[in-house]
Amino acid sequence: VATLAGIEPRARLTDDDLGTTAGLELTRFAQRGAELFAVITNRQFRQGGVGEILDEKTSNTFECDRVVTVSFPAGQAYTYNARTGKYLGLCDCVIQTVPRLSPLILARLPYRVAGLDVTLPKAAKLGEKVGVQVELHFEPRAEARGRVDAALLPDHIIHVDVYQPDGVWCYWHSENVTARGGEAAFSFIPALNDPTGAWTISVRDSVTGITTQKTLRVTK
Repeated sequence: VATLAGIEPRARLTDDDLGTTAGLELTRFAQRGAELFAVITNRQFRQGGVGEILDEKTSNTFECDRVVTVSFPAGQAYTYNARTGKYLGLCDCVIQTVPRLSPLILARLPYRVAGLDVTLPKAAKLGEKVGVQVELHFEPRAEARGRVDAALLPDHIIHVDVYQPDGVWCYWHSENVTARGGEAAFSFIPALNDPTGAWTISVRDSVTGITTQKTLRVTK
């Protein structure tokens, strides 16, 4: 009925290993020109019939990695594996692995994220506020003549992790910030009793998975 009505799915999912998508769920999220597709194994699969028997072969399909093909009838877009940060190319079809008990998240954008810049001071003192600036660089499609349409730019959620010199994760300094128009700002204050030395600031774009790190020298 959907085909006769001219309704096309935004994505088609096939399982290369099993020839079936049984037990796989595909969910789409969209914001302006960006789309996120999440594929996850649904282990609550049951066979219909008397007694609701779940044989061992069927049960085992949910306890392993599954290779899937995801195709996009709408056409090509810049595609990323958002969990691994791998750029998959300007394409309309990808073959990826859905990890055991973990989701596969694909990001589809009308532009390529060419870089992630982080600007912060080279050094700071304990008790001083440290400002961090984050900027995403966009590479538009050739036909866009070097410009990215602002109306297509979604908000990119930037995850910031702060680590002390001994590698301890400072969850109390770490947070998510929103990059609007490709820019975001973040700040934190090392406490007076925090250790001195080389602190690490790790910044990750949650949409594409692109990650970069910077070092901050903290002194008394």
